[in-house]
Amino acid sequence: MSLDECLLDAVEEKREIIVADSAGFGERFEEMMREGLSLAFGGKVRFRVVDPADLVETAREAKNPYVLLGVSDRRFIDLRSLTEQATYCRKIREAVPDAEVVIGLPNIELDMHYSNPVLEALKRVLSVTGLQGISPHIQGLGSCSSLERYLYSKIKNYTHGLGARRDARFLDRLSSSFLDGRQSTCEKSFLVVSDRMDNKEGRLTVVRQDRDISSLDLSGYAAIIIDNNYQGDAGNLGTGVRVLRGLSERGVDVPIIYQTAHSFDVLSKEEIRFIESFPHTVLLPKGMAFKVCMGRDVAEKELAVGSMVSGSDALVRYTASMVEIGNEGYLQKDDVFILASRTAHEREEDDVYKPGVFDRCGVDDTLLNHRMYVLSLFHGLLKDRIGEASVQRTSRDFYSFDELVDELGKGKGVCQRLEVLRDRYEAILVYHRELEETVLSHNDAKWDNWFHGRVLGDFGSVEPGREYKDIAKALLDPAEGFSRTLDRERTDAAIHGYVLLRKEIDPEFDEDEELFKERVYEMLVTESLRTAFYRAEKSDVVDSLLCVAETYTRRELVATVV
Repeated sequence: MSLDECLLDAVEEKREIIVADSAGFGERFEEMMREGLSLAFGGKVRFRVVDPADLVETAREAKNPYVLLGVSDRRFIDLRSLTEQATYCRKIREAVPDAEVVIGLPNIELDMHYSNPVLEALKRVLSVTGLQGISPHIQGLGSCSSLERYLYSKIKNYTHGLGARRDARFLDRLSSSFLDGRQSTCEKSFLVVSDRMDNKEGRLTVVRQDRDISSLDLSGYAAIIIDNNYQGDAGNLGTGVRVLRGLSERGVDVPIIYQTAHSFDVLSKEEIRFIESFPHTVLLPKGMAFKVCMGRDVAEKELAVGSMVSGSDALVRYTASMVEIGNEGYLQKDDVFILASRTAHEREEDDVYKPGVFDRCGVDDTLLNHRMYVLSLFHGLLKDRIGEASVQRTSRDFYSFDELVDELGKGKGVCQRLEVLRDRYEAILVYHRELEETVLSHNDAKWDNWFHGRVLGDFGSVEPGREYKDIAKALLDPAEGFSRTLDRERTDAAIHGYVLLRKEIDPEFDEDEELFKERVYEMLVTESLRTAFYRAEKSDVVDSLLCVAETYTRRELVATVV
């Protein structure tokens, strides 16, 4: 594995990168590398430059260390310096067996194999000095004469490498959430033209940049996403430009999103103008997720709620960050609207607020309680915004029972099971529709709207309401046939945790916990059946969700509906 790949893995695995300051790198180099890698990765990267004498102790104290050692800055390899670094390598490995240690050799090609004569000679030298076993830790720095110059020259390439990896990972998740139709009734999705991603299932098509797309019917796509595909040539534009030219010559009128991993302050004004001179084209950075929705009011709601959550440092780190694109904040083609958000990533490392809230409430920081925390923030901090025009209802609050029967009643034995629930379901609808609206409800906080399991996205269904539906949606866990949702003790503990967290965050919240719990039960009935409605073709899922509805509609559990 090359040094480039080792470093990318170190960043992705959140290892603490430690560089030996054998060439007098200084604080400025440390700051530059930390900022460059953090910008590339979209999150905090731990990068330290330390005196060689402090390497062992620093590695021992570090969390999952990745140590880079550099041989002296000379034209040829300094054997004395090499043996010195090899000794450090051995000491670090002895003190911290899990540490990853790499020695960078100047003016040596990157692709070093055991047959490399230079490496063979070095292995013999190290063996004579009692440092055998160190050679697997040696990597070449190519034409660079020092580790510092090598790292400095690679910041731009790290940005591209990480951008491509993150895009591929995140698009893999989006394929089963944003892009498989669960977020929208829109049949159109995206054509991605990239050499760095495999095709994904769902409403997302990926083709390579050497593919002849002239015969493709592009009318079936809401937008075309082109990867800049930078190859390290002069300038900052890559092979994606050829694809862009071809689409322009074809006269395509589908919105085109041209993505680059370069920061815009690196691109020249001429390069930016060149890309944006093509019709229907916007230039955007990597690390973006795109969503298709139907209706201007829904698109504007997503942007409005995104703006609201960005006003709270506690909430914004656990919610999707909307990004305005185009002239209106979104792209539009006929009745299709395209929204953008930054790639979701966890930002708990520097959260000084959440741990204190959990400690004061005596609540364990489990995944489910984390979701209760995010919902309590959403409800408590945004409740004063329920009167704003941009967040009024744009979707159905509930399906009628007859609609549920029409969609689900085709399954064997389903119709009879549903009819047992009819009176209770219809009574719940009447009761909850009469409740006063006191908060902004996310209204769709189901499992596939929690990215990484912890970041809440998709604001198209937000509307004034109550808390109960959001909590019920968050409690629906499809794992093992919704067995966790069927666990009454787990459900009650989560509701109790929400109430404690909400009271800590929002002192005005004073609802009786027993009444609150009963109302959540009622929403577990309606939302399990709503979810079954959307998965009617999956009989096993429908059966499990019917079990949830039956469990939480039993009369001994429900006191508020008569």
